[in-house]
Formats: sequence, structure tokens, C-alpha cells
Amino acid sequence: MTTCKNCTNTFEGNYCPNCSQKADTHRFTIKHLAHEFFHAFTHADKGIFFLGKELFIRPGKVAREFNEGKRKKYFNPITYLLLVMALQIYLSKKTDINTYYVNQITADQKVSNPDQKQEYQNFMNVMATVQENLQEHGKLMNFLFIPILAVFTWMMFRKSEFNYAETLVLSVMYMGHILLLYILVCIIPFVLYPESVGLTTTLYMVLTLGYHALATRQFYRQGWAKTILKSLLIQLLYYVTIMLTVFALTIYLLS
Repeated sequence: MTTCKNCTNTFEGNYCPNCSQKADTHRFTIKHLAHEFFHAFTHADKGIFFLGKELFIRPGKVAREFNEGKRKKYFNPITYLLLVMALQIYLSKKTDINTYYVNQITADQKVSNPDQKQEYQNFMNVMATVQENLQEHGKLMNFLFIPILAVFTWMMFRKSEFNYAETLVLSVMYMGHILLLYILVCIIPFVLYPESVGLTTTLYMVLTLGYHALATRQFYRQGWAKTILKSLLIQLLYYVTIMLTVFALTIYLLS
């Protein structure tokens, strides 16, 4: 008989039936830690790369399976979100993509409006600051506003079988993956060709709209037309909420 070191349950076999702790535990070594770290990220059927691949092609189905209890094979979605967000923030600051994008927009505005009145110029300066804050803190705002995104999604699909918490799972997976899309679609091309930032940012916005429609279609299993309409309304409400929040904070800080 073996006594579980995690929950003190007495059992026979390789795993504790009460908490699933391994019977064979041992002291940690550097080799063991390195193996566990590598295994956690690369395990074929539950590593972070497996989850990333699955979220590319069937985000709604993954969220649906996770809510149905098929969680063993998937990397923790909250950990996935935090890791991708940390990588995205680091790369954004390292490449300074946000400042470059804002400067590009500001330059275009100045060229197209050479004889602006002072009041209009002041307004444009405020809007430039808002744009800069959106670019600088937008991804963090996305993270903080995930519950709001889930609220809008749940409201649009309130007659479905999923409750708010289960809808939140979908929103977490969606948000984690669009941050990865930002790295792939915006940051990497920016490093190779900085002038592409305007085009890639527009492409990214279109892709996120399409990706959200795909995720909700697979998750709720409603018709494409109805899903696309609801998805667009959800995204509109969500981003207007973020923009108004950032705008209000910017005005408050500048006043």
C-alpha cells in the first residue's frame, strides 16, 4: 500500500485514485525540472503548441470540448493567454511598433490637413494621444475587458446551452489566440519591413473579425448568417467600449 503525499489517501497502483498524484515521487533535480518544462510545452496531445494548432483551425470546438469536460489533453487556456500576452507585450516594446504606427498616422494627418485651425489641431493632438494609448495599452485592455467580451457574447447567445462562465472560457481562448495572431501578422512583418505596419494592422483587424465569427460558429453551432451578424455586433460593442474607456481616461489625464 502507498500513502499519497498530496492528500494522504492510501491506495495501490501507480496513481492516487483520489487526486491523481503519482505514487512514485522523487526529489527535483535540474535534469528533472528541464524535462518537465520541455514536456509541458511540447507534449504531443496537451502541450502549448498542440493547443495553439487546435485554436488556429477549430477554436470554437476546442472551447466546447473544454466545457464538456475534455480538459486533460489541452494546455491550460489561462496560462496560454498569459504567456502569449507577455510575449506580445515584450515584442511590442522591443520593436517599438506602437510608436511607429502612431507616428505614421499622425504624419498622414498633418500632410492631408496643412491649414488646420488651432482648435482642430488641439483635437487631433488629443486623438493622437488616444490612439497612442490604444496602441500601447490596447492588448492589456483586451485582457482586462475579457469579462466584458464574454458578457456581450453571452447576451447575444443567451438562449444557448452555455452559461456565462462557459462563455468566458471561449473568450479567454479567443483573446489568447488573437494576441498570437498580432505577433504573426503585425510584429514579424514590421521587423522585416516597417512600412507595412499600416497594411498589416488593417489585415489583423479583418482577421480578428473573421476568427471571432469562426469561433462562435463552432461553439454555438448556429447558422453562418446569424453567427456573423451576432459576431459583428459583439465586436462593435466590445471595441466601442474599449475606445470610450481609453478616450475618457485620456481626457481625464490631460485635463
